[in-house]
Amino acid sequence: MRISSQLRWFIFALVVSTSFSIALVGYWGHSITISDFQAETLKKRSLLEVDRLQLAFEELNHDIRFIANLPAVRKIADIKEYSAQKQTARKDLGDIFEQMLRAKPTYSQIRYISSDDQGMEYVRVDRRDGRVLQVLEKQLQAKANREYFIEASQKRPGEIYYSKINLNRENGVVEYPSRPVFRVAMPIYDSDAVCAGIVIINLNFKLFIEQVLRGGLDRSRYEYYLTNEAGYFLLHPEPSYTFGFDLGVEMKVEHAFPELAGFREQDVDSLTFRTDSELGASKRLVHFAKFRVFDPPRQLAFGVVGSYDDIGRASMYTSSAVIVAMFVLTVLASLLAIAFSSRLTKPLERITAVARSLSLNESTTVMLPTDRADEIGILANTFLEMKQSIERHQARLQQANQRLFEMNRDLEHFARVASHDLREPIQRIAGLASLNQSGCADGTVEDAEVILEQLHLECKKALGQLADFREFTDITCDSSLVREECLLEHLVAEVLDEFSTPLQARGVQVQIDPLPQMSIYVSLVRVLYRNLLDNAVKHAKNEGFKLHFTAEHDENGNTVLGVFNSGSSIDADEAAKAFDVFRQLENNTTGHGMGLAICKRIVNFHSGRIWVESSGNHFHIKFYLLDPVTECN
Repeated sequence: MRISSQLRWFIFALVVSTSFSIALVGYWGHSITISDFQAETLKKRSLLEVDRLQLAFEELNHDIRFIANLPAVRKIADIKEYSAQKQTARKDLGDIFEQMLRAKPTYSQIRYISSDDQGMEYVRVDRRDGRVLQVLEKQLQAKANREYFIEASQKRPGEIYYSKINLNRENGVVEYPSRPVFRVAMPIYDSDAVCAGIVIINLNFKLFIEQVLRGGLDRSRYEYYLTNEAGYFLLHPEPSYTFGFDLGVEMKVEHAFPELAGFREQDVDSLTFRTDSELGASKRLVHFAKFRVFDPPRQLAFGVVGSYDDIGRASMYTSSAVIVAMFVLTVLASLLAIAFSSRLTKPLERITAVARSLSLNESTTVMLPTDRADEIGILANTFLEMKQSIERHQARLQQANQRLFEMNRDLEHFARVASHDLREPIQRIAGLASLNQSGCADGTVEDAEVILEQLHLECKKALGQLADFREFTDITCDSSLVREECLLEHLVAEVLDEFSTPLQARGVQVQIDPLPQMSIYVSLVRVLYRNLLDNAVKHAKNEGFKLHFTAEHDENGNTVLGVFNSGSSIDADEAAKAFDVFRQLENNTTGHGMGLAICKRIVNFHSGRIWVESSGNHFHIKFYLLDPVTECN
C-alpha cells in the first residue's frame, strides 16, 4: 500500500477514535456532574444580572457627577445676585435637564435646589404622564426641611448622597398606587468653598429594575428576587411582598427562604441550595448573590429560583446537542483530514517553495513538514532554523536602525537646547573677560577680584548646565540609570542652595511642605526642580514674592508635588502650551523656552504627569511621579 494511502487511513482512524473517545468521556462526565452543572448554570444567570445592576448604578453615579460639573451649574453657584447672566444659566440648565430626562426614561425628576434659607428649587424638570416638562418658577417649592436636602447639603465636595430605596410619600403618606423611588444627589460648592445648593435625580426604581433586567429575565422558567440591606424585598414575583417595610408587612428573605437565615451576616458572596416549592410538588434550585453598591457601600442581594426538573431537562438537552454536534464535527474533521493528507505526499515541493521564497526575500504562507521523523523532516527543520535565524537578524537590524534614528533625533534636539542654554553664560563670560582685560590696568585689585569671582560663577553655571544636559541626554540612551530612594526635602534644599543669591536679592519667601521619600532618578529630578525654580524666578513680576514647594494627594492616591509662585500668572492658552519645546511664557525674553519642556520629558520618564494651574497672580506647576519607563530598549 502506498504511503499516501497508509497516511489517509491512519489519520482517519486517529481522528475518529479520538473524537469518539472524547464524546464518550464527555457524556459519562456529564452524567456524573449534571447536578453541579445545573447549579453553575443558575449561578451564572444570577451573577450576570448582578453585573447588569452594578453597571446601571455606576451609570447613575456618572450622570449625577456629569450634572454637578456642568458649566451652567457652576455659574449659578458662583453668581450670588439675580442677573440676566444667572437667568440665562438657569434656562440653559433647564434645557439640559429636559434633554437628559428625555434620554433617560427611568429618571422621573431632575432638580437644582438652592441652599438659601428655604431651600428653594431653582431648576426643576418633571416627567408627567409620559411628558417631560420644565416646572414654572412660580410652581417651584421649598425643600429645606426634606431629609434628602439636609443630608446631601452636608456631604463634602465630590461626595454623593444616596437615599433609601422606598415608596414615594405625599404629605407623609405612601402614594397610591405605590411608586418606588430612589434619589441620588451631590452638593454644589461655589468658588468660596461654600455649599450653594444640590443637584438631585429622582429615579423610578420599578422602571429602573425592569429596564436593567429586561434583556435577561425569563419569567416563564425562573423567579427573580432583589432585597435591600435589611433583607426586605425590592423585587418579588408577588408584588404585595415588595417594600414591606413601608406597608407594614414583615416579609423578609429569610421568611420566604429559611435556608438564607444569617446569609446577610455570613462572610460569603453567594449561596446555592435546593428547596421544596410552596406546594411541595417539586424541588426548586435557588441561588442568591450579594453585591455592594454606593459609597459607603450598601449590601443588596439578587436571587434566581428555577424548577430543578426544568433546569435538568434544559441542561440535558444542551448536553445532547453538544454530543450530536461533536459527532458531526468528527465526521467533517475526518473527511477534511483525509483530503489534506494527500497533500502531505508532496513535502519536497513545499520545501522547495520555502527555499525559493527565502532566496528572493519574499514572504510565504507555505508550511514546512517539520513534524516528520524521516529525512524529509530533518531537511524541513534545517530550513526552518535557517529561516528563523534570518528573521531574527533582520529584526535586530530593524531595532538597531530604529535606535540609531531615535538617538540621532535626541542628539539634534539637545544640541539645540545646549546652544540656547549656554549662549547667555558664555556671552557673560566673554563680557567679563573683556572687562577684566580693559579695566584691570586702571582698576584696583578689588575690582579685578570681583570680576574674577563673577567669571568663576558664570563658568560654574555653564558647567552646571552642561552637566544637566549630559544627565538628561542619558534619559533616552543610558540604560544604566537606576532609581534610588531619596528624601525630596533634602534634594529641594540642595537646589535652593544653588539659587540662594538671586532668591535673597529679590527677597523671595520660601516655604517647603513636608516632602516624601520616593524612589526616583535622583539626577533627573534635581534637574526637574532646578528648572522649575529657575522658571519661577524668571517669571516673577515683583519682588518679595512667595515660593512654595508643595506636596498633596489626589483622589487616585498619587503624591502631587509642585512649585507655587505668587508673583506671576498665565492664561489658559499659555498654560496649555507651557511645556512645548522652545515655548516662552507671556513676554519673557530670557531663557530659551526649553526648561519646562525638559521638565515634561523627565516627568514622562517617570510615567507621571505635569501641568500648570494659574489664577490671578498665582502660578502653580504641579506634577506626580510614578514607575519610570525606558525610552530606549
